[in-house]
Amino acid sequence: MNTNNTIILNFIERMVNDGYSESRISRVKSQMNKLLNYIADSDINEKIIVSFVKDIYNFDYYNPINHNQLDKIKYLKNLLEFKDTGNYLKRHSKIFISNDKFNDIYNEYEEYLNTTDIKPITKKCKLIKTKLFFNSLTEINAISELKKCHCYNFINGLNYSLRYKEEITFEVRRIINWLYENKKINFDGNSLFPRIINQSRSNLISYYDNDEIEKLLNCVNINTSIGKRDYLILSLLVYLGLRISDVIDLKLSDINWNLNTINIVQQKTQNTLILPLIDEVKYPLLDYLKNVRKNVNNDYIFITNYAPIGKYNSKSFQTMITKYMDKANIDYTNKHHGTHSLRHSLASNLLKENTPITTISSVLGHSTIKTTRQYLTIDVNNLKELSLEVTL
Repeated sequence: MNTNNTIILNFIERMVNDGYSESRISRVKSQMNKLLNYIADSDINEKIIVSFVKDIYNFDYYNPINHNQLDKIKYLKNLLEFKDTGNYLKRHSKIFISNDKFNDIYNEYEEYLNTTDIKPITKKCKLIKTKLFFNSLTEINAISELKKCHCYNFINGLNYSLRYKEEITFEVRRIINWLYENKKINFDGNSLFPRIINQSRSNLISYYDNDEIEKLLNCVNINTSIGKRDYLILSLLVYLGLRISDVIDLKLSDINWNLNTINIVQQKTQNTLILPLIDEVKYPLLDYLKNVRKNVNNDYIFITNYAPIGKYNSKSFQTMITKYMDKANIDYTNKHHGTHSLRHSLASNLLKENTPITTISSVLGHSTIKTTRQYLTIDVNNLKELSLEVTL
C-alpha cells in the first residue's frame, strides 16, 4: 500500500472517529478516490491539489465563489493539514492569498509571527487581516511598489463595522512597520496611521445592575437543550465572571466535585484560578451534563452536537447575549452588550455591595488591583455622597 493510500485511509478513519455521518464519509471517499486517480504516483501536496481542483472541478482553489465550491475544498484542506500535523481544523478562513506575487512575502510575515509569543488564535486573526490586505494590492506587481495611497484605498474600501475596520487598520500598521524595518518599503506604519492616545477612562465601562441580570437569566427557556446550555454559560459569566474563552475551554477535569470548586488556568493570563462551585452554577451544570451533553470521550464541557465533535468556537456565542437582552427588554443603548459586559457587571455589582476590591480582584483572576480598578463602573450615588461630605 503506497503512502498516499495510507494517509487517506487514516484521514477517513479520523473522520469516522470524529463522528461524521455515513453520507458525508461516503462523499469524502468518492472525492479521495478521484484524487488518488488524478495524482497517480505523485505525493499529496498543495500544488497538486490546486491542479486537481482546477482540472476536475474547474474553479480556482484559492478563490471559491459559492458554497458548493467551498464544500469541495474543505476536506482537501483537511487532508493536507492531517498529512502535515495529524490533525485538522473544524473551520477554515474563506480568505486566501489570491495572487502568487505576494505568496512569498506573506509566508515570510507568517514566519515572523511564528517567532513571537502570540497565541495561535491571535496569530490566525492577524493572518486573516494580512490576507485581506495583500489581496487588495491588485495595482502593483511587487511589494516595493507599495505606496501610502494603496493602504488608504484598502481601508476606505472595507465594508465592515467601524470597530473591525479599526482592528484591520491597527494590523495594517503593524504589517507596514514590519515591511519598513525589513527594508522592503520606504515608509513606516506610524507615519501612515499615526497613533492617537486616548484617556483610558474617557468612557464609562458598560455594566448592568442586578435587576437587569436577573431579567436576563429569567428569559432563558431552560426546558430546551439550547436553553439549558445557554443558561449554564450565562451563569458562569454572571456569577463567576469568567471570560468567554475560559468558559469555552472549561473541562470536566476542572470540576472538583468533592471540594465544590472550579480550577482553571486562564487562557489570557495563564494564571491559575480557583473559584467556588456555587449552587447557582452547580445545578445548571448538572442539568446540562445529565440532559444535554453527549456522552463522548471528550474532556470539554461544552461540545458541539455535530461532527467533528469538539469544543465550540467563542464566536458561536457572540450574539447570544444580545438575543436574550432583546427578549428581556433590557436597554443597551450606547452600551456594550457582549459576554465581557457581564464580567464588568459582576465587578461593579460586587463593589456596590461593599465587597473589598482585593476580593473582587481575586474573583476575576487579576494579577494586580490596578487591573481590577479599570473594570469598575463609578458608583454615581456614592460619588454624590462623597461630594456632600466635602462641602459640609
